[in-house]
Amino acid sequence: MWPPGSHDALLEYARSYADSVPLPVDTDSLDWEVSTRAKQRAGACTYDGDAITIRLAWGAAKRFDRAQFERVIRHELIHAWEYQTAGEAGHGARFREQADRLDVSVTCPAFTTRGSGWSVRTARGRPTDTAPRRS
Repeated sequence: MWPPGSHDALLEYARSYADSVPLPVDTDSLDWEVSTRAKQRAGACTYDGDAITIRLAWGAAKRFDRAQFERVIRHELIHAWEYQTAGEAGHGARFREQADRLDVSVTCPAFTTRGSGWSVRTARGRPTDTAPRRS
């Protein structure tokens, strides 16, 4: 059932899905969080020199369909893999190679809540960058 009914259900789904992604990332060492404050980014991956955290936006989980949200998870997993293997992450050649292989965009899709003045555009069924609506 999509979207998940709770933050715990979303995290359980994300962890389980992450284990199925063909990327040599140590998913057991990742911290996972749900953000209810995110307004644009569907996901984020941070590294503080010790822990790697993948933060997923609750609003994006509610707005995106399962396939769109799985692309967000794959995108953030690539960053986690980069942190684990190279100690840094970005959207350079190493990232783009994995993004192509895993069928994700180089930028994590944005989302918004209803009435925010932002909209999600899609290209070939995939979310892309967003921009404010112009009056």
